[in-house]
Amino acid sequence: MTDKTYLPDTISQNPFPVAGETVIPAGSTSLKDQTEYAPSSFSSKSPPFNSVAGAVVSRSINTQQNRILGNYQFGVLGAIQISSKTTSANIKISPDGIVGVNSSGRTTFTLDGTVGSLTLRGHITATGGYIGGFTIESNYLWAGTGVNTAGISPADYPFWAGAAYASRATAPFRVTPAGAVNATSGEIAGWTLATTTLSKNNVILDSAGKITVANGNNKVELIVDGGNGYIDFYYGGSRRGRLRGTTAGSGIRVVSGDFVIENSKSLLLENTGGNDWARFGLNGSNQLVLALPSGNQFYITNSGGGDNLFTVSNDRSYVAKRLKFQQMDSEPSSPEVGDISYADGVSWNPGAGPGIYAYLNTGGGASWHILN
Repeated sequence: MTDKTYLPDTISQNPFPVAGETVIPAGSTSLKDQTEYAPSSFSSKSPPFNSVAGAVVSRSINTQQNRILGNYQFGVLGAIQISSKTTSANIKISPDGIVGVNSSGRTTFTLDGTVGSLTLRGHITATGGYIGGFTIESNYLWAGTGVNTAGISPADYPFWAGAAYASRATAPFRVTPAGAVNATSGEIAGWTLATTTLSKNNVILDSAGKITVANGNNKVELIVDGGNGYIDFYYGGSRRGRLRGTTAGSGIRVVSGDFVIENSKSLLLENTGGNDWARFGLNGSNQLVLALPSGNQFYITNSGGGDNLFTVSNDRSYVAKRLKFQQMDSEPSSPEVGDISYADGVSWNPGAGPGIYAYLNTGGGASWHILN
């Protein structure tokens, strides 16, 4: 027998059955000899999507106000990009970090989400926090505690170390905006810096007003004390002499010790032209030598610069206002030809009583001859 096919006259919208409605049994293939089952009423109902839409869209994104209302978690490949409508500027946020690109396509900042490093092309403005171990204040940076504090304060001491911020003006090391450096220790070009001295090798500069050049126990010190300047000479650890400036003749005074000219050495006296000089010293036989330059004279005058009291010329002539001999009561030892002495005529009588005698060689041997 051939099955008949039954078709409805019209096909109308029939919502899904809901709870409480009669349902046609499953498995039916034909309407023959079957009781017709139909819903008692037809109600207009949409599929149950309201709970899904609320969780996915309406409670997390407000499209009318362009607001994100909920928190989002990105998966391994998840990311969000905020882009400009008119330029290529954008910000990308992902589990790997944050990257910002400007309108020229240049990366302006990068925050690495793995290691936390931050790279910026612009400026950082901060009035608090920490950076590189330094504490950020409103107008300075500092790190450390007590005497181990160092800081940067551009307004008054761009660099300081060895004191807290409140004591930076007296810190052992500090630099002013003008470039003045204050330090109580360290080295500068090989010179050792201490609280009051600067030294290198055998030279010491002392802020008390002293310069010392030393080699073991032998040293020379230049001292300024109370407005007076001294040069002290030490040998073997003991001071052997001192020179000092004097207002007398605007010269140099030997305050202590002797001014010694060694054998075969001389004191040179230069004339005003700087091209001629006289030599005063000892020769190799320990004889006192006064050597005059050509055309000059040696003379002795009074302090007032008046008449010459004694003059020696290059032609070996002598001129003196007065010669005074000390009376001798004994003959000079080892007299030499040319010596002149004043005999008292009693204890020492060369032959003609008291008087001035010259030791001369007249052909019969040298002897004393009275000068008339």
